[in-house]
Amino acid sequence: MSLQSAKGSVARGLKIGADNSVGMLNRGFRMALETLDIQNKNIFELLMWPKDMISFKSVAASAVDSIISRLYVTSITVPFVSFEYETYNEVKEIKDVVYPQQVTMILLDNEFAMTRTWINSWVKNSIITKPLFDPDGGYIFYDDQNGAKKNALLVPVGGLGIPNTGGWFKFEGLKPMSVDELTFAHNDGDPMLLTVQFSVDNVWMKTIGNFTE
Repeated sequence: MSLQSAKGSVARGLKIGADNSVGMLNRGFRMALETLDIQNKNIFELLMWPKDMISFKSVAASAVDSIISRLYVTSITVPFVSFEYETYNEVKEIKDVVYPQQVTMILLDNEFAMTRTWINSWVKNSIITKPLFDPDGGYIFYDDQNGAKKNALLVPVGGLGIPNTGGWFKFEGLKPMSVDELTFAHNDGDPMLLTVQFSVDNVWMKTIGNFTE
């Protein structure tokens, strides 16, 4: 091998090494940004519990709520407070405050229909099915409708799994309103997803310092 060829081989080797090193630095830097991005809005924890926690039944329900909210809630749509305006003498002024009315969640179901069973049990806390021999049939509603309500806390989580200190949402008085239609098909291998609309009494954005408000 000539001296010129040897120099060329060394130069090519150095260039390849440099390219690889820079590539690894770039990949490492990108991974660090993705991991350390505390503004990652697509990672969250949802904590849910019965609004009334004074009975043993409520405590047992809370354990199931925790399993559902941590494992099966895949996404949640959070409404904000909005304002209605009216125009007076060509100037717009606030007419009314519109508070959130519902929260939408998409829940994953498993082969044991755990999520469907959970929702069905929740519905039964609001209504009583009349006996078959009752001439009127149908349903009657519990006098205490607050007994079926749940509270929940939505906690955005950073890439390292650490909860953010701000931008938490608290939902008060959640109750199921409707479940979108379900489709069963032999030719569809996708998991069952349930889109559920919940009625809500209040939605508050919270930070660490104002949870007592």
